[in-house]
Amino acid sequence: MTQPEENVNRPDVEAIVGKIRQDLQRSTSSVPSIDDVSLRVENDLHGNLDAANRDCAVGQVKAGGLKGFLLRCLYKPFGALFAEINQFHSAVIRVLNRLVKILECKDPASSELIDKTQRRIDLLEKLGRRLDAVDDLRIEERLSRIERQLSKTPEKDEP
Repeated sequence: MTQPEENVNRPDVEAIVGKIRQDLQRSTSSVPSIDDVSLRVENDLHGNLDAANRDCAVGQVKAGGLKGFLLRCLYKPFGALFAEINQFHSAVIRVLNRLVKILECKDPASSELIDKTQRRIDLLEKLGRRLDAVDDLRIEERLSRIERQLSKTPEKDEP
């Protein structure tokens, strides 16, 4: 019998399970816990929007003196790249600012947008109710046809 040779080719299941358990323990310990402060910062829409408005420009030197001069000299070769990045950032910030105004109904165009959206929602609800009524009628119609057919069919007498 060659059972020892078969055992050589078999994987060590216990070692594999042990490795998986170690990996799981390492992965759960590396996940940072969510604290209330980070949730508050994440949920602060206006604070985050203000920070994005302040910090959307890349490569702008705010420091003065020797440090500012050195930074301007360092950033000068990257001017074209920074201009493209800043153009994109400013477009995103404009969209975000507009969306916040629309959400808060402070934008004159938002009232029209919200009214149109509400009209669409109302129309979809009416359409849904009408479709349900039509489906109910069809079911009732089908049931009545089946009942008529059953009443026309003579019943067989069982002995």
